Amino acid sequence: MPFDQEGALELLAEEGWEQNDSGQLANGDGEVFAFSLLTNSEALVRTDWIVAVQQMLGEIGIEVETETMEFGAYLDRINPPNWDFDAIAGAWSLSLDPNMESLFHSSNIESGQNNIAYESEEFDELATDNRAILDVDERMETLQQAAMQVAEDQVYTFMYYPTEFQAYRDNIQNHSYNSRAGLFRVQEWWIEE
Repeated sequence: MPFDQEGALELLAEEGWEQNDSGQLANGDGEVFAFSLLTNSEALVRTDWIVAVQQMLGEIGIEVETETMEFGAYLDRINPPNWDFDAIAGAWSLSLDPNMESLFHSSNIESGQNNIAYESEEFDELATDNRAILDVDERMETLQQAAMQVAEDQVYTFMYYPTEFQAYRDNIQNHSYNSRAGLFRVQEWWIEE
């Protein structure tokens, strides 16, 4: 989807942000819309796209300072108790059981992966209820409702979902596919001569 500058400016104007004489987006008090966007330096795709985000938002007057750092330092900075960031570019993937509870349940704010401090009674109830549902179709529906709640609340701005392809030769034996790790249990593979 192309970047709709006019649409973005209209939505921001509804919230009180207008371009000033310098082309910067500012509120009625003259405060300029500016923030820092942080990611880890090892994630080459994200280090590229934070620059693209900086450029695109700059075109409508939002000042974005990009910052990259080593992964351990990045995690230390974004996780509790530090929470030292304006915005982050991150990534995660779910297991084959797509329960998002660890990422978004309010019980995981202080000591879990909910580092954005998202709180939603609706999500919490759906995420908690899903653990007790045995019927696969009913559970899938509950998890979909939980995902829709996250999307509706705009918890994250989901930027992209990568397409990955994996190919293996016929003579590789004992290979086990895993959606989260291309070299899953590689030490157990062997090649048939």
